[in-house]
Amino acid sequence: MMRMKLFVPALVLSALMLVMTTGSAMADALYGVITTPSRDGSVNLRAKAGVTQSIVGWGKNGDEVEILYKGNTWHRVRLIKNGRVGWVYGRYLKIGSTSASTTTGAQVSGTVGQIMTKYPSSTVNLRSGPSSDYSILGEYGRGTRLEILDSSANWYKVQIAGSSREGWMSKNYISLGLSARTTGRVNLRRGSGTGYAVIKTLPNGQSLTVTWVGDTWSKVQADGYTGYISNKYYSFR
Repeated sequence: MMRMKLFVPALVLSALMLVMTTGSAMADALYGVITTPSRDGSVNLRAKAGVTQSIVGWGKNGDEVEILYKGNTWHRVRLIKNGRVGWVYGRYLKIGSTSASTTTGAQVSGTVGQIMTKYPSSTVNLRSGPSSDYSILGEYGRGTRLEILDSSANWYKVQIAGSSREGWMSKNYISLGLSARTTGRVNLRRGSGTGYAVIKTLPNGQSLTVTWVGDTWSKVQADGYTGYISNKYYSFR
C-alpha cells in the first residue's frame, strides 16, 4: 500500500514535468534552413521519420522551414515557401532563430510572384537570359517565391526570395502575387502610410493577395479592393 502511495505522486510529478517541457518547447516558433552539400541540391520530405518512408515533397538548398517537431535525427518541418509538411533528416537542416526572418516570413520585396506548375513535382528552369537558348542556372519547384525585377517578351527577370540568385523564367510558369492572411484587424488604406484614407477595415484572418512588398507597407488585394496595409498585420500562407 505504501508503494502505491509513493508511486502516484511520482507519476503526477512526471506528467507535470512533461507538460512544462512541452509548453516550453512550443512557446516560441523555431525555424531553420535546408542545407545540402551542393548549392543546387535538394532533400526529400517524408511522410514519417525514416529513409524507407514515402516521399511527400522536397525542399531546395536554402529553403526556410518552420520546425514543428525537433527530434534527435529527424525533424518534422513545414516549408515556408509552400506550406508542405514532412520529415527531414537532421543532417540536411540548419536550425536557426526562434522567429521568422522577416515580419511576414517572406524574404521578398518589390513586385512579387511565385512559380506555378501543372504537377507538384515539376520544376522550372532559371536561365541566364530571356530565352530557352540561354544556360540553366538552377531549377525551382512550385510555390517558390520570386521578386519580379524586369520583363522581356514572354520572360520575367526574377530573384529567388531569400537569396541573391537572379535569372530569367518563362511567364507561363509564374503567377503574380502571393497568398496571405491578416494576423489582426487592419486598415486597408489608399497609400503606404497612416496619413492615407481608409478604404475599409479588414478582419483578422482575411484572405489577401499581396502584389508588392515594401519596407513597412505592402500593396494588397482583398474582397475586390486594392490598397495598402502595414507589414505587421499579415503573414504569407
